[in-house]
Amino acid sequence: MRDRKKVPLLVVIDTEITESAKFADYILPETTYLERWDICEVASGIPTKALGVRQPVVGYFHHKTGRYIPIFPKTKVMEDIFIQIAKKLNLPGFGKDGFEKGRPLENAWEYYRRFITMLTSRRYGFGVPVLNNDHRLQFVLSRGGIFEPYEKAYQRKYARYRYRGLCKIYNEELGKSKDSLTGKTYDGFPRYEPIDRFKYDKDFPLKLISYRLPYHSMMRTAQNRWILELLPQNYVMINPRDAKRYGIRTGDIVKVQSRNSAVIGQAMVRQGIMPGVVGIPYGFGNRECGAGSVKIDGKATSFDHTRGKGVTILPVATRDPVTKLGPLQDPIGGNVAINDTWVRLLKV
Repeated sequence: MRDRKKVPLLVVIDTEITESAKFADYILPETTYLERWDICEVASGIPTKALGVRQPVVGYFHHKTGRYIPIFPKTKVMEDIFIQIAKKLNLPGFGKDGFEKGRPLENAWEYYRRFITMLTSRRYGFGVPVLNNDHRLQFVLSRGGIFEPYEKAYQRKYARYRYRGLCKIYNEELGKSKDSLTGKTYDGFPRYEPIDRFKYDKDFPLKLISYRLPYHSMMRTAQNRWILELLPQNYVMINPRDAKRYGIRTGDIVKVQSRNSAVIGQAMVRQGIMPGVVGIPYGFGNRECGAGSVKIDGKATSFDHTRGKGVTILPVATRDPVTKLGPLQDPIGGNVAINDTWVRLLKV
């Protein structure tokens, strides 16, 4: 994103100035999860059909147009941003007769009203009384979604909604594909391949892992003051056996060092982690998202240092040997290889 020739103009829609948004030419401020509409499908493991409808719980609606007005007037629901841009460009399907003659698409509410009404009469119409459109809409909004009765989960002793697709022992599509890094054709059969590129390193004898806490799931949760009251920062988790070996106690400041770099954090000694493993939960140690100052039109913004407390593992994660620009990625899943780095601990 630093190369203007590759990305000449970058426009970001977000609630915060994130690590990537700081490179943007323009940032369009979006509303938070408490100020937006969403249609939320449930996980496939739920035995009955269900569809959640998220709606704003703060702010207010314009009494004539129905347009949602968020807490901060300069922010907008993402759909409202798209609709306004489309209207400025005179794109078809938006504006006074957006859906059809006499059915406008001027704002996000008009879009979701039509969407929810359509769902109640077609695929997801289960459990909704046979009423007119307005009554069906209010029925769904008051319940927070559409939920099939539990009695519909089974047909006698079998699940009603069973997987009816083809279970492939050999995947022809995969077998004809090539690894973009090596140029070799993938094996179409399921197979186990040990990770041989991350072998034990005697100079860095501890395996570094990362994981998600139940109440701190992503970097954005470090912006939530209520959750920060529960846990204002993360810790470097180590087993008592390793703590004794390195002379470390809970509360000590430690350096976690790999062959790439090092990070400094506060230790916590716990039985809940295996000997030989160092655990650092992610979601902390932010540099942006309000944790640091950013210049906008030449003026530095204010910041909240509590959003940046804790430590992130990205600097010490195994580096991509080709690009050398960031952590190595899993060639199959595409995730950052955060659980395949060997480190050592040093008491600061």
